[in-house]
Amino acid sequence: MLAKRIVLFLLTMGMLFTLPGLVSAAEIGKAAKAYIVYTSLDDETRAWKVYNLLGHFGLEREMKLQTDVSDAELKEARCVILIQEKYDPRLVERIRNATAQRQTTFLQIGATTDTGKKSMITVRYNGRNLTELNGVVYPRKVEDGMTVDATVSDGLSSYMLAGRLGREWYFTSDQVDGTLGLVLADWLHEVLGIQHPSSGHEAFIRIEDVSPETDPAKLRAIADLLFARKIPFMVALIPVYSDASGHTESFEDKPEWTQALHYMVDHGASLIMHGYEHKYKNSETGEGFEFWDIDRDQPIQGEERYTADKLQKGIALMAKQGLYPLAFEPPHYAMSQKSYQIARQYFSTLVASLQLSDDTFEITQKTPYRLVTGRNGFKVIPETIGYVENSPAPCCRWWTRWRSK
Repeated sequence: MLAKRIVLFLLTMGMLFTLPGLVSAAEIGKAAKAYIVYTSLDDETRAWKVYNLLGHFGLEREMKLQTDVSDAELKEARCVILIQEKYDPRLVERIRNATAQRQTTFLQIGATTDTGKKSMITVRYNGRNLTELNGVVYPRKVEDGMTVDATVSDGLSSYMLAGRLGREWYFTSDQVDGTLGLVLADWLHEVLGIQHPSSGHEAFIRIEDVSPETDPAKLRAIADLLFARKIPFMVALIPVYSDASGHTESFEDKPEWTQALHYMVDHGASLIMHGYEHKYKNSETGEGFEFWDIDRDQPIQGEERYTADKLQKGIALMAKQGLYPLAFEPPHYAMSQKSYQIARQYFSTLVASLQLSDDTFEITQKTPYRLVTGRNGFKVIPETIGYVENSPAPCCRWWTRWRSK
């Protein structure tokens, strides 16, 4: 049972290529609004993913359907990003003309010419060959004077993936996640002209699903080990344990557990509130969803009052013990946009992947770096590697493979 395990999560904010930190206050001050223009509702999820990536740079930004954005807005933009599956030359020319006077950066993602799609299997970027077996690009001819920053190959031919000519930039795939999404996320530093210091891979350790059922001796042992190695860490705390029969336990019922939590804080832990019970209906703590109706794959009915009640109770229980959560992690990263907005009233920071849709919890985004502001206004510390259970070997193999390149 998850409630009775201590699970170690590794969260890395460094890209495979550079390690950008958060944008500086001076850079944020320079940033005017960016517009993300998309051509159909089918592109909305992609647009939200790009919207979140721009949050790494502290940019004020807005998403607009191409029918809703005005020339006046385009003329005042710091940057315009156009996402389209089917190339529309009239729309491209409209944006090009509207942004000409200010020489605004214009990035096209997806179909940048009227060509068909090509499958590809490898990516060449920043001197590295990366595998992407399910990649698709819209081939674009390399024009005179164009700088090519990334290429893809289908095993026979090579095509441009990322390139630029003057103030116009081209990313010739509409896949903004996976390996291609990592390239795009890193390449945005070049597109926007905002660089971040690169001093290695930044990582966080998060001790997951810590509830009243967790062995306090193990918590103290973890704290001692990490403190001795001068490693700060996060603890994803569930204030109340509840089993399928409705039996509950909390701080007062487990004084040794409560003392162990204080011990962890004194030895470098930051507490993350990981739901109130981490369950929904008759499931067990650590197993069930809490802010999403998984049976119907939809938001919980009456979620506004329900979500506020759960968050208020959890915060109050922790505060009564002198334990203060610095961020929030939705159980299983599942939460509707309305519930995110409610949670934002209590927390400034999410430690999570981001759910993008209210139609299903399965449409999510793992941003490859921290966000100054993500959707709904949160600062975001993403989880990108997953958990290490029993043996760290899989993670270590991944780390060693990339460090050796």
